[in-house]
Amino acid sequence: QALDYEMAERSFAHFIGGAWDVLEPQTELFWNWHHDLICEYLTATERGEIKRLIINIAPRSTKSLLATVSFPDWVWTRRPSDRFLFGSYAETLATKHSLFRRNLIESDWYQGGWGNRFQLSGDLNKKTEFANDKTGQMKSAGIKGAITGEGGDYIIIDDPHNPRGAESDADREATLVNFDLAWSNRLNNKKTGRIILIMQRLH
Repeated sequence: QALDYEMAERSFAHFIGGAWDVLEPQTELFWNWHHDLICEYLTATERGEIKRLIINIAPRSTKSLLATVSFPDWVWTRRPSDRFLFGSYAETLATKHSLFRRNLIESDWYQGGWGNRFQLSGDLNKKTEFANDKTGQMKSAGIKGAITGEGGDYIIIDDPHNPRGAESDADREATLVNFDLAWSNRLNNKKTGRIILIMQRLH
C-alpha cells in the first residue's frame, strides 16, 4: 500500500486509478490513449514545462474528472501551498467540481496517503472555496462571476462556453471578454503561473 501511494504521488496517471474509485465507485474506468495524453500534458504543466495549455476534447471523455477534479488534488500531494482558481460557464457546474475535489481530499483513500501533508482549514471550508493549513486554496466561480481581488498559481477553466449559447456571437464574445478582463490577469506570478483551458469544441 505504501508503494501504491508512492507511485500515485509520482505518476498522475497512477493517481487517477485511486481517485476514480472514490469519485465513480459504480463505474468502470476504460483507460484510453487520450487519458495518457492528458496526464502527460498536465504533468508537464505541474512541472512548469507548460504554462499555457488548451485541451479540446469531445464530451463524456472524463475531461473534468481528470483535469478539473483530480489534477489539483494530485498537485496538493506534492505542493499543498499552491493556490487554484476555477471557472466554468455555470456556477452550479463550478460548485459541483469543487465538491468533488473536497470529497476526494476527505476520502479515506486520500487521507491514508497524504493526510499528514496538510489539513483542510475549518474556518474556510465552503462549497465553492476551501483552504488548507499550508496556505493552499481552491476557489470556484462562474466565468461571469466576480473574482476581484482573487489570485492563483493555477487558473483552470472548464467549459467556459455554455453549449446552448455556442451559436450566439454575442454569448461567445461575452465569454472571451470575461476571460481577457477578469480571469487571464489573476495569476499570482505571471512568469510561473499556469492557465489550463479544457473544453469541448463548440463552434
